[in-house]
Amino acid sequence: MRRGIILCVLLTGMLSLWSAPALALDPALDMNQYAHTAWKIRDGFAKGRIASFAQTPDGYLWLGTESGLLRFDGIRNMPWQPPVGTSLPAGRVRTLLASRDGSLWIGTYGGLASWDGRTLRNVPQFDDGYVDTLLQDREGTVWVSGASSTTGKLCAIRNTGIECVGEDGRFGPYVTSVYEDRKGTLWLAAANGLWRWKPGPPQLYTPPAPILGGLQLVSETTTGALLVLTRSGLQQFVDGKFQPFPLPTTSLPINLFRDRDGAVWIGTLDGDLFHLHDGRLDGFGSSQGLSGAGATRIFEDREGNVWVATQEGVDRFRSLPAVTYAARQGLTGIAASVLADKDGSTWISTTAGLYRWRDGRFSAYRGRSVRASPKEPPTTGRAGALDEVVVPALPERAFPSLFRDRRGRIWYGGGLQSSGFGYMEQNRFVSVKGIASGYIDSIVEDREGNLWIAHRDMGLLRVSPDLSVQPVKLTVGTKTGDAWRLAADPVRVGLWIGLFSGGVVHFADGRIDASYSAANGLGKGIVNDIRITADGTVWAATDGGLSRIKAGRIATLTSKDGLPCDAVHGSIEDDEGSTWVYTACGLARIARADLDAWAAAVDQGKAPPSIPSFV
Repeated sequence: MRRGIILCVLLTGMLSLWSAPALALDPALDMNQYAHTAWKIRDGFAKGRIASFAQTPDGYLWLGTESGLLRFDGIRNMPWQPPVGTSLPAGRVRTLLASRDGSLWIGTYGGLASWDGRTLRNVPQFDDGYVDTLLQDREGTVWVSGASSTTGKLCAIRNTGIECVGEDGRFGPYVTSVYEDRKGTLWLAAANGLWRWKPGPPQLYTPPAPILGGLQLVSETTTGALLVLTRSGLQQFVDGKFQPFPLPTTSLPINLFRDRDGAVWIGTLDGDLFHLHDGRLDGFGSSQGLSGAGATRIFEDREGNVWVATQEGVDRFRSLPAVTYAARQGLTGIAASVLADKDGSTWISTTAGLYRWRDGRFSAYRGRSVRASPKEPPTTGRAGALDEVVVPALPERAFPSLFRDRRGRIWYGGGLQSSGFGYMEQNRFVSVKGIASGYIDSIVEDREGNLWIAHRDMGLLRVSPDLSVQPVKLTVGTKTGDAWRLAADPVRVGLWIGLFSGGVVHFADGRIDASYSAANGLGKGIVNDIRITADGTVWAATDGGLSRIKAGRIATLTSKDGLPCDAVHGSIEDDEGSTWVYTACGLARIARADLDAWAAAVDQGKAPPSIPSFV
């Protein structure tokens, strides 16, 4: 059985910390749409649990652990040793901060130290206690929270000196978390409640349950509402009032972190990591590959990667240049066809039906209303449940082909157990009689408005504007359905036809007037795709390379010319003139200038230069 391979790129760590900056995480995406890597303690990543992160200007990631300080370059972990004659206040590191002057602040269970790359200095104000949080605000002040031997403590470190408060017992036994919101307000999570520390006089707010003990207990939503973790769960704080913020889990949330794009990451005690973004929540747990339970610290590096420390290791989430959409985003079934519409939406047909992606949200088009069964995964769009559009008589589960004609109608149908073929217009489906069920490999439209269909069992069909169907006999191919790839010529009349058995022909006025094969220089093997440019140049994607046909001259791009490999499944030109080539071993982009230089050499009969392609 032939297999058509479809590539659908809908959106455009550091691989190591020394690589080019990674793309920031798109807040519209779910966690399973990011690249995920896990490093586990049991595999030798570290000697103990990781409690905190920091990134210094040299790009290194620093990890505070229960057995000391580690420096991580994205590949290897190296234990950090202080200069001879010095030591950290305690070996168990609790929190880290890389300040804007390049210093690394190290909070431990026995006090605070700073390291500027040459000198390690201990801060005596915390010699009798431990450090919970380190934060540098927008004014440059470094805030340190924690507890002395008797009470909670908050210190502000400025160029003018260190100022500490809390000895009067105002915070209770500890100050566990410090958070600066996007307006510059400083919030403290203390034993006796939530403090608004600045600007203005400090003010204490009492939540309905005591604030949880932890390191990252305060965050905020994109609407500006403050989120606070308490022993009874997550609370939302708006206009001086606390309200429950329910989560779809019975596990206690223990950690909050807001990334630079406004998404809130929520770690829970039992294992699941939640991601609050664009008004919805998605989860990621051990079944998806999370290193372990109990996310104790979440951190975002300068490149936009998000790091999560769990009881059993470290996880990294980073962006991908190509995003995958699957059942968790509402797209179910095996993808068959992808069609870009002129209004910016994308149509996708699958074995489960027809879907439309528009404005960041999926809609399912069905012949009748369908309610998801309890066994089906939840279908969520960008801001909630999957939309359903009922189009009476629309074929169901047909593995269909898609095509948009010049009138804007979406043609749909074909495939195994197809219940029809026709077009959809204004949420109405019009069926075309005379086309049997079976695979449709290509659909194109000619100048006169005739539709041409490559049908696996019926062969080449022409559908007239009045919807009458006429079979067309061809004298090429080894059997019916061998002519499986079609392209209408925008310059000459007729069709270009790619053969499954190999070769390309031009069909016009009821006959074949040109034929090209491997003997003429065409790429060997199956013709997977035919594309015609505005000037009439033919590009044929074959198992033996990407072939160019112009004025009867054929030249073929292969791995020897710079492609990742010989087998090419398709090509497309983007708005900037670059050509994207989908090969069996990856996606490559060829700049217009490089492809033009190669084509010019071919046209002049010269040896073409090698083409640099970007994969």
